[in-house]
Amino acid sequence: MRLVLGLLMGCACVGAVMAQTATTVTYKCERGARVDATYLTVTEGAFAVVTAEGRQVALQADSSGGEGRFSSVEDGAPYVWWVRNGEAELSVKMGGSDIAVLRKCHEG
Repeated sequence: MRLVLGLLMGCACVGAVMAQTATTVTYKCERGARVDATYLTVTEGAFAVVTAEGRQVALQADSSGGEGRFSSVEDGAPYVWWVRNGEAELSVKMGGSDIAVLRKCHEG
């Protein structure tokens, strides 16, 4: 939990936990929306903090590596951030499926 709070506050370190890598990417999505995603790799795993439409969401990678699926770390915040082949999408889990909120997000 301390790590999540630190991620939400924009800190790359909490106590003895230090980010091994931290990269911020800006995406432009359909509807003209802009998404900033900061990817962190620490001993405990890979995380992303996504800022979209005025809201920050902390997510943890479901798989290793820089691409794949990230899921919300907070209970009651059912967000999913997909990253593959330079394209990203922010979805919300509803009724067993992922509903796209922001689609066709490309770096730039």
